Formats: sequence, C-alpha cells, structure tokens
Amino acid sequence: MKQIKLYLVLVLIALVAFGCSKTPTSTDDTTTPTTTALPTTQQTAAATVATSNIDACMDGTDNMAGGLSSGSFSPSFKKSGKTPPDTFWTLGPDGWYYYSSDTYYYLDTVKVKFTPDIWASTSPYPQATKVEYKYYYDTTTTENGATLTSKLLYQGLCQRSDTLSVVVSGNYNYSYTYTYTSSVYSMDLSYLWNCTFDNVNATYEDKTGHFTYSCTYPFYDEANPTAGVSHTTLTGEMKFAANGDGDLGTAGDGYAGYCATEGTIFVKYYSLGASRYYTLLAESWATQHTW
Repeated sequence: MKQIKLYLVLVLIALVAFGCSKTPTSTDDTTTPTTTALPTTQQTAAATVATSNIDACMDGTDNMAGGLSSGSFSPSFKKSGKTPPDTFWTLGPDGWYYYSSDTYYYLDTVKVKFTPDIWASTSPYPQATKVEYKYYYDTTTTENGATLTSKLLYQGLCQRSDTLSVVVSGNYNYSYTYTYTSSVYSMDLSYLWNCTFDNVNATYEDKTGHFTYSCTYPFYDEANPTAGVSHTTLTGEMKFAANGDGDLGTAGDGYAGYCATEGTIFVKYYSLGASRYYTLLAESWATQHTW
C-alpha cells in the first residue's frame, strides 16, 4: 500500500492499439453517460476493476501523504528535500508548480500545489497541511477516416488538520473518455472514478482508513451485442482497522467493504490477517477470490 500503482487499463489499451498525437488543453468536457444495471456475467470483470481502483486510491493517498511529511512530490521519482526535485518544475502565477519537461510521457500537464508553499521556503522549513495534484492530457488521432479521441483528467487532494497530525483526508479522482467515430461505426467509453477518504493514518504501521467511492463503469454485454458499450454506476465503501483488518462489519469478521451496481451490492470484500478476498453475488457469495 506504500507505492503508487495506477490501473488505467482503458488508457493503456487505447494508446497501445491506436497511438496518439498530443494536443494538451487545460479543461475537461467529459459527460456522464446514461447507466443501467450490470449484467451478472460482467460482475467478475467489474469486481476486478473496482478492486484495482480502490488499491490505487489507497496507494495514491500514501503518496500524497508523503508529500505532506517531506515535500518530496515528483513524477520523475527524484526526491531531494524541501525544494523542487529537479529543474523542470515551474511556479505559475496561480500558486501551482507545473512540470514543464516533455520527455516523460505527458508530464508537461502535471502540476502540484502545497499549502503552505514548502518548495518556496528556506530554513527553517514549514510543514505542509495540504497537497493537491492534477494531471491532464487530451489526444486526437485520425486513422483510416476514423477519429480517435482520448482524454484523461486525474486529480487528488490530501490534507490534515495541523502539522502534527498523521491522520489525513481528501479525494482521489479521475475521468477518462475514449471515443472512436467513423462513417459506419462509433464507440464511446467514459470512465469516471471518484473516491473520498477520511481518518486515514499516513504512517506505515497503521492501516486505519475509510474510503467511499463512485464510478461510471463501461461494459460490453455479450448477451446483447447490438447494444454496443453500456455503462453502470458502481458505488462502494471500504473501512480498515489499524492492523489492516476489515472494519465495516462485526468485529472480527474481516468485512472490509462492498461494491454495488445501481444500488445492489454484488461484491463483498474481506481482509482478516493475511487473508484478503472478495465474494460475488453471481456466485451466491460461495467462492473466495484473492484480493
């Protein structure tokens, strides 16, 4: 849980399959599609996505919390104290630091902001009570008469009540849109993930934390192939005790949380000691899948 993992599967598929030409912008016009209940046959795939995203949220929280304690927040993964970790960071007039290098994927659209601005400070260094992070790209490619558009907006916020507190709260969100349009066919994938967290202990030894999330999830129903890509709303909640055991149910049962589609719970998560697994409604909760 202490190293960042970003499970942007749809993004990687789009980039690998079709390539892209970068046209970065600073706004996002992702729209929320109409949703429907998730078919039983899609529960396993959706459970895997929800699990990956909640893990990414917990790891991202740790990463942002590290920025609160050390001021070492850098997508180039170089950490060197209370100043920007390399020369590519530029302070903008809005108080955000922009990553201006174009040699590391799309990091010219990455920016970070500390409150107070610990990177601008000299000794004695202040401690941050809030760190914010944004990452945006917008790509458009034309291929064989078809237009491919890919957009990603990722942002996070982590804060604490005072400089001595090790308990943080905030949010960890992203939206992704991939559209394919030709004279004979069109496809629209919209993926929205919003997670909030509170009472998360930022120290390595203490796993206390509470997470709630919602997600607009795209899926393809094999039983109805003419429908194309559909979407469902996933919602859920996760809660952990200091030792990492699930803390949302009865003490000692390891129940850590759930994921629901259009209000119906279809995944139950458990964390108890070294055992982490989830069960599915489609399987009458009978099979334990390693989490």
